Formats: sequence, C-alpha cells, structure tokens
Amino acid sequence: MVLIPISLLQFVSLQQLIETVFIFCFIRKTGKKKDHNDLQASFNIIRVGKYYRLINYGETYTFEALEIISNDDCIVKSIDTLEKFQLSDLVKFGKGADFDFEEI
Repeated sequence: MVLIPISLLQFVSLQQLIETVFIFCFIRKTGKKKDHNDLQASFNIIRVGKYYRLINYGETYTFEALEIISNDDCIVKSIDTLEKFQLSDLVKFGKGADFDFEEI
C-alpha cells in the first residue's frame, strides 16, 4: 500500500496530480529520481532524419524518422533490419512499464 502525502491534494488539475503520483511511486520503487522531461516524451517531438531508440515491453527498436504522417505518427526505417513501418505499430498494444523513448 502506498500512502500519498496530503500535500498532493493541493494540485489544480487531475493531470498534474497523476504525474506527481507517478513520479512519487517511481522514486519509491527504484530509489532514484527520473528526469521529469522523460515523462513528457511524446512522438510529436520527432524530426525527419534524426535517429531514435524506443524500448517497450522488453523490445528495443532503433530507427530513423523518414516522413511525418500526422502529429502522433510517422514512417520510420529500422537501423537493424532496414524495414520501413509506422511508429504507431510499436505502441499499438500500449506502453509497458519499461517504456523509454529517446533521440540517439
């Protein structure tokens, strides 16, 4: 059971409360603080021609962004297999507990 400090009840928005609880639980579970910017990682920051690494459900994908299709999706090319696919295919089953997305 996780006890949440009463100071968390002063937040204005539900999203702000959820983000803070997530950070609190992450620190409690791992003993280290995760950078707040990592929690905000979104696919709308992808730039064409840049290389990225995505970890989800134990699988690691490294790819190059080729074309932006919409705000949350793009066509990418795997660095390992040279296969082209949509980025949404990698997260269509959700984001796992180990989800990480970064530019390399």
